Amino acid sequence: EKPYITYDVDENKYYLMIPSVELAKSGISWEKYSSGDVVEKVDFENVYVAEAGVSTAAMINAKIAEGKHIVLTPGIYKITEPIVIGKSNTVLLGLGLATVQQADEAPYMESL
Repeated sequence: EKPYITYDVDENKYYLMIPSVELAKSGISWEKYSSGDVVEKVDFENVYVAEAGVSTAAMINAKIAEGKHIVLTPGIYKITEPIVIGKSNTVLLGLGLATVQQADEAPYMESL
């Protein structure tokens, strides 16, 4: 399963839910998720919510370097440098039609 966002009404807070990696799995098993032990619950204080047209790759990279997870809101992100995920278990989650495009013809963007 991919990460997803939940809202806790009692706490009035959003959380990024990060399911554990599972191997040799097919389909979904709702029972496992009801116990809460296979999903990491991350407070949004540890998440940077990027906005297309506002957030640059440099800003996103700085937040990743701080140890934050990244959520890209819908829109087109024209970046001039690569987004670098240098730490294991960092989430980069795109919502809706979050699209990353190169802003110029720089060769370092070809792998994106």
